[in-house]
Amino acid sequence: MHTASSLRERPLGRRSDQLTEYRSVSGDRPVTPRCDVAGKGIPAALLMATTHSVLRAEAYRLISPGAVLARVNAQLVQEMPPGMFVTCFYLVLDPSNGRLRYANAGRCLPYRRTDIGVVELDARGMPLGLMPDMVHEEHDTGLAPGDMLLLHSDGLAEAHNADREMFGFPRP
Repeated sequence: MHTASSLRERPLGRRSDQLTEYRSVSGDRPVTPRCDVAGKGIPAALLMATTHSVLRAEAYRLISPGAVLARVNAQLVQEMPPGMFVTCFYLVLDPSNGRLRYANAGRCLPYRRTDIGVVELDARGMPLGLMPDMVHEEHDTGLAPGDMLLLHSDGLAEAHNADREMFGFPRP
């Protein structure tokens, strides 16, 4: 049995156009979608509510993160308002062995800190709702006890300091 995982979130504020959820499905595997809608206000909140509902339904049916994003995309693309789309990084953790499977739909890439350094979890894919029949790369990696993941939004890299300089990535 692999050591237990710990999920912590430190949100900067509440937003109706973003979604982070920690949920166990299919054999007690934690599933974490991190999503953001292009747009603000009521239209963005409604689109996020729709995305959330579709993600939850597909997460119970499918284990593969790439397959979940493909099904969600197929449903969203049919009724996506002009100029809007959803970015989503979707991961599934198997706590019994530390295996992490993930896929990306236009979201900022997360970072993984290990004993030997920091690496980016590379996975590319178009945002959801833009084009039909999109394929989202799926990757997997093993998490060792003590490894940490930084799942973040573009708001982190685009934050400005007192001199109006962007935080940016990568950092020295």
